[in-house]
Amino acid sequence: MSPRRQRGPCGCVGDTCFLWFPARPKGVLETLSPMPAWPYRFWLLSPLALSAALSCAHAQSSSSGEAGPPPGAASSTAQAPEDEHRAAEALYAKAEAARQKGDLAAARVAYGELAARYPLEGRADDAKRRLAEIDLAQGHFSDAEQSLKSLYPHTAPADRPRAARALAEAAEGAGDAVEAVRDDCALLKLDGVTPADAAQIQEALARVVEVQLSANDGARLAGELGDCPAQEGIAFKRALTLYHLGDAQAQGALSDVLARYPGSKYAPSAKGLLDRLRARSAQPVKPGLVGVLVPQSPDAYAAYGRAALEGLKAALGDDAALIVRDTKGEAAEAVKGVEELAGQGVQVILGPILPGETEAAAVKAQELGIPMITLTRTEGITRVGNFIFRNMLTDSAQAEAIAHYAIDVRGYKKLAVLYPEVEYGKEMMSLFWRAAEAKGASFRAAESYPFDTTTFKSYAEHLVGRADLELRADWIQSVRELKAQGLTPLQQKKALRKLREGLKPVVDFDAIFIADSARNVALVAPQLAVENVVTDGCNDYEQKRIFKTTGEHPKTVELLGWTAWFDPDFDLVQRAGRYVQCSVFVDGFFAESARPETQAFVAAFQKGYGHAPGLMEAEAHDAGRLIQEAQKRAPATREAFRDALAAVKGVRGATGDCSVGPTREVQKPLFYVTITDKGYQELDLTKVAPADPSNN
Repeated sequence: MSPRRQRGPCGCVGDTCFLWFPARPKGVLETLSPMPAWPYRFWLLSPLALSAALSCAHAQSSSSGEAGPPPGAASSTAQAPEDEHRAAEALYAKAEAARQKGDLAAARVAYGELAARYPLEGRADDAKRRLAEIDLAQGHFSDAEQSLKSLYPHTAPADRPRAARALAEAAEGAGDAVEAVRDDCALLKLDGVTPADAAQIQEALARVVEVQLSANDGARLAGELGDCPAQEGIAFKRALTLYHLGDAQAQGALSDVLARYPGSKYAPSAKGLLDRLRARSAQPVKPGLVGVLVPQSPDAYAAYGRAALEGLKAALGDDAALIVRDTKGEAAEAVKGVEELAGQGVQVILGPILPGETEAAAVKAQELGIPMITLTRTEGITRVGNFIFRNMLTDSAQAEAIAHYAIDVRGYKKLAVLYPEVEYGKEMMSLFWRAAEAKGASFRAAESYPFDTTTFKSYAEHLVGRADLELRADWIQSVRELKAQGLTPLQQKKALRKLREGLKPVVDFDAIFIADSARNVALVAPQLAVENVVTDGCNDYEQKRIFKTTGEHPKTVELLGWTAWFDPDFDLVQRAGRYVQCSVFVDGFFAESARPETQAFVAAFQKGYGHAPGLMEAEAHDAGRLIQEAQKRAPATREAFRDALAAVKGVRGATGDCSVGPTREVQKPLFYVTITDKGYQELDLTKVAPADPSNN
């Protein structure tokens, strides 16, 4: 962070500038302006920045002649050179004493003061070096790197190896991988580097290249590093990246590593990856053969596997060429299944489903180069590599969809959220919050509650400001007026109770997102009504009744939800009644949809299996349709099948019009479902009007 000097009484460090009146070197501290409490704000600067700013002031005063202090400031007298020298030596001795006692904070202050007040003294550079050493020891790597950079050009040749190593260490600690590699490569060329030092430097280089340096930065650096040992790691990292991406250049890059660096530490790994690529190419593939990797045991997981298999067969037919392997819900079994299916020549794998098994299986499938369409909700699973696809409703997709409805369609700008204190509740709250804020909405209230709670009275009260009354100005004012009436204690108690009961809820939000299951929503919604939160805004009869009773048009709030609101084993409509009417939630599948493709799937599935399909059956069915579409291109290899699958667009499936996106996520619009007095009903967003502005 080198200071840039400019004409006039100022100094700048980075994007931050500090102004003062030109003054003698001694007087500059007393004339910093406007800083009446200058010691506090002054030492917020790093020592290097402080030194730079004050050096600029010193240069300014030297070039423009001595200037007096601003009005009201104490005058200062210039020190004689010998006095400055003695003062600098005294400060340095003070700092050294503090350092030797282990009081690094005091030492840092003294070194910084010396560098700032006496930048032209011989001890100034020594002070900066000590500051850098302290910063390194305390983990202030960026400050240390900047100090060392400024000192290195005039470091004595004999001291340069040590200074260069410290600079590389600071750069590594600061995350400046490119600079760390450059520094260590330059250090290896210096005279005086011992074999032991060289080994330590090469170990540091390998660490930075393997852990911090990106493949792109490595490629840019390779041309300037000459024969630096870092080239071995950079070349291998590029080859490894290509391998994991499934790039056709991977084989050539790995061969290049072996040819150029046969004795390097990376050679065995490069050979192993190259052998895998060659074995993969030699593996027989049977076009049309599909592997299925789902849990069929234990009973707790078997239902997922059965649903997925039924959905897939509904798309491909009972006579489809399938090989099924049971993951048992375990990562090790899933990996074993991938290896077995690869050996049997499957062209693509459908599954797995559960988070842990999916992650492990995806890594193995990517390694073996087998296209895999996962049925998991695990966020980011396709980032494993370009052989990994996903067709399943995710939490992030739901958050985006409900935020779109609330803000883009209805026009809501002020929101609230209720969520259970468990992983899925916190995750959905966070995702919806981010999605809504990105669209310009704000949150007026948020309440969490224990997962196993059965009463929501206190949480509803907190949501509408009826719990912490001491925070409400209207309550405080009303209590003050009541106490001024001179009531007896008993009268006052009754009056306070009546006042509390008549206190209006603070409903300064347009909608509430409840990130919970149908069972808890059935308990939450009635409690909101108890707190006079009106949630059935589409019920004209109820609105007229309230107006007739109170003489006021009530402010209505819309309840919003997600897929957990629909539970085949719990009828939310029947349990919560009018308290959830007019609510809207999103889902990945709605069996009662009017979409022709959905109706056709539901009818055929019901006929074939004797029960209605759910989300898993529908997603597996549509994955099968994607496989059929890719097979139309007659891909002969797994790489060709992967490319054909990635190109699939506009397949009209049970869950919507499916297209494979750029990150291999299957993209499709979600279903919006509203609750009426007749039950669940699909919502056509093109027919939904924005909310009445007068209700806000």
